[in-house]
Amino acid sequence: MRVCFEHKRPSYFSEYVKLFGINTLFSQSATYIDLDTATLRTSVATANPYVKNILQGHLEKYVSDLYKTNSLCLAVKRIIHESMAWGEGSSDVIAAKLGMSRQTLHRKLKQHGANYRTLLLEVRKEKALEYLYDDEMTLDEVSNKLGFKEPSSFFRAFKSWFDASPGQFRKNLLAEAEAEAEADAQ
Repeated sequence: MRVCFEHKRPSYFSEYVKLFGINTLFSQSATYIDLDTATLRTSVATANPYVKNILQGHLEKYVSDLYKTNSLCLAVKRIIHESMAWGEGSSDVIAAKLGMSRQTLHRKLKQHGANYRTLLLEVRKEKALEYLYDDEMTLDEVSNKLGFKEPSSFFRAFKSWFDASPGQFRKNLLAEAEAEAEADAQ
């Protein structure tokens, strides 16, 4: 499960983590909850078949529309993710990998209400969190792996995303993980 909020991280961030788990993100482009398949398949004891049919029709149309949009966006994000490993994540390279021109890529993303820069930012945010869990990786290495030319650019970007420096965020993550481990041990 992953929970995202549009608002900035509050001072009582740990309460969110207790409620939603470690995959709680703030300063995101939208507020949403990603649920696992098992949770989604849980039946509701008081389900109304009439309402279910109406909602299912709306949901099927929404998922169909979403799939069309997400398939391109997911493909772009996947290629951005892969390209970070070899340091080349420009929209020209991504478009070429998808067999289209840069202009066509930008036009298709725009038709789906997305853009390359936003998708790159989403991948960078996700990867930043993943890398910060690895306390063996220095913050300069994280910056470099995310494609920032200067560590100071990464630090400014990270602070704008999560309202904390990468070092402080890592310290909080490790402290929370340690506290959870101690609680589980008791």
